[in-house]
Amino acid sequence: LISKWRDLMDHYLEHRRSLKRVMVLVDARHGLKSSDMEFLDKLEEFRRKYQVILTKADTIPTEPLALVAEQTKSFIQERQHGIPE
Repeated sequence: LISKWRDLMDHYLEHRRSLKRVMVLVDARHGLKSSDMEFLDKLEEFRRKYQVILTKADTIPTEPLALVAEQTKSFIQERQHGIPE
C-alpha cells in the first residue's frame, strides 16, 4: 500500500504542471521528521516549490517553538525550491 501511495505521489508531482506550490504541514511539537525530509527531497527532485507550515504552534512554549522554526528555516534555506517564509 505504501509503495502504491508513493508511486501515485511521484506521478502527480512529476506530471501535474498546474501545481505551483506545495504546502507541507509539519507538527511544530516534533519539527521535521525523517519522513518529512524525504518528502521535501522528493519535491526538490521534481523541482516543485514548497513552503512548510508549522501546525499546533499554539500548543508549545515560545522558546521551543522558536528553535523548531529556526531549524526548519535553516533546513529549507539549504535547498533550491523551498520558500522559507
